[in-house]
Amino acid sequence: MMEIPSTFDCLRLISSSSECSNEISPPDVFLLAYLASLLAMYDCREDDNQFDWGYAFSATPYGTPFSGVLDSAMERLLELGKIAHETSGLRLTDQGEDLLRLLSELNIGKQRRKYIEPAVTTAVILPIGEIRAALALAPERKLALAHKSTRFLATGHLGTQLAMEFNAVADALDSAQFSLLAVSVVWLSYNCQQHRVG
Repeated sequence: MMEIPSTFDCLRLISSSSECSNEISPPDVFLLAYLASLLAMYDCREDDNQFDWGYAFSATPYGTPFSGVLDSAMERLLELGKIAHETSGLRLTDQGEDLLRLLSELNIGKQRRKYIEPAVTTAVILPIGEIRAALALAPERKLALAHKSTRFLATGHLGTQLAMEFNAVADALDSAQFSLLAVSVVWLSYNCQQHRVG
């Protein structure tokens, strides 16, 4: 049985990347899904209820995000012929397109698309390598790199450092005028700039 959040995310990320003429590999699916979860946490940062993305991420010893649940969804979609792995990257099959249309009609699909779309569009604006480098500077991922260990990443609440970074972005941008895409690009660009300065 497939979990709806991870199944939808996998299909939507692959479909949206294809619409933007971007190739997407399995590691990129994890990376952009993690970015989407951070955008959701940013968007819900003033909500009293703890945010639940639906599945957890961990940072590998190399600092890259990974989700066992998302990985299982991807494997299952490959087995069922909903997605195909080609030399240019992952793509949806006709059956995958049908499943995505069905899931997109559900409330969960409509809610999650709000965060997945700006994550994918960020990869059009910024090179995927720069996104990877910037996310490697996120507080929990820096800890994983420092200790060369697998650590769980924030998926339900903002850590203190991450909350400070998000508040700084919110202060710099008028949230009424700027989209989640702008937040994503500004935050990642700032992290990359800090790395170059440091």
